[in-house]
Amino acid sequence: MPGKRPVPKRHSVSMTRMFRRTTLALVVLSVDASAQTELTVESVRSYAFPQNLTAAATGSRVAWTINEQGRRNIYVAEGPDYAARKLTSYDRDDGQELTSVTLSADGQWVVFVRGGEHGSNWDDLVPVNPSSLPTPAKLQLLAVPFAGGEPRVLTEGGDYPAISPNSQTVAFERDSQIWTVPIDGSVAAKRLLSARGDNGGIQWSPDGSRLAFVSSRGDHSFVGIFTNDSTPILWIAPALARDGSPRWSADGARIVFVRRAASGGAPAPILERRPSAWALWVADAASGTARQLWRAPETLPGSSGGSNLQWVAGD
Repeated sequence: MPGKRPVPKRHSVSMTRMFRRTTLALVVLSVDASAQTELTVESVRSYAFPQNLTAAATGSRVAWTINEQGRRNIYVAEGPDYAARKLTSYDRDDGQELTSVTLSADGQWVVFVRGGEHGSNWDDLVPVNPSSLPTPAKLQLLAVPFAGGEPRVLTEGGDYPAISPNSQTVAFERDSQIWTVPIDGSVAAKRLLSARGDNGGIQWSPDGSRLAFVSSRGDHSFVGIFTNDSTPILWIAPALARDGSPRWSADGARIVFVRRAASGGAPAPILERRPSAWALWVADAASGTARQLWRAPETLPGSSGGSNLQWVAGD
């Protein structure tokens, strides 16, 4: 047509190649679809979802959960063959999720939480009752021997368990405080400490003699160390900041944690993206004194460290 600019040759070649690739992709998809069975609602509903894979600190034992048509159960396996074995027998689609699946260091016990709604926006502990039962299921902290047997209820209302290094005790969160219970459930749970705020983020010291935890006070938070009933809680370099994610060094002499600025001040514009400033601090676990180890550059996207913060070889 008069006045129409000709398409450059390189563009023409590029479009030809794109057409060939698209045609090839459609052929592959057509062959793949014909080789599969018909997709139905039942086939989608019957798909099994494995989650929560965890391993013992020693040996070759692993555990995980599988959601089979809403029936959530724990499976275990042991090397070298790793043959899957069903450990629990929950046979109803009752909406009770399994979370915090943890193997004791010696591989003898599997600890987990059953119930609640840990994906909710507001409260993880809200009972889930999709079957409209007159009495909703309660949030339960349970333990079951790796060898098999009936799960033992360690406590009701307990969440986010942490097993001691000697595999004898389970620390957990309940009513914003930290509690402990024997892993075999032989004795009732007892409250380990009582502190202001919402206390959690439990981390055992390598020798199991102390607990590091996070005490959230709303717009700020502290990292604390509990030793025993007669020793005051050691607050690590307390400041007007949001401290969290404490992690012990291998020798138990130091703790690294994430420090962020306290919340508050003028509200930020909703549509404006801002970096989330944070820094790594390292503290002496005996005195509580700390120093800044590293500060993240204030660029997008931001991060708060979280569970990806770990000590590695060479400190």
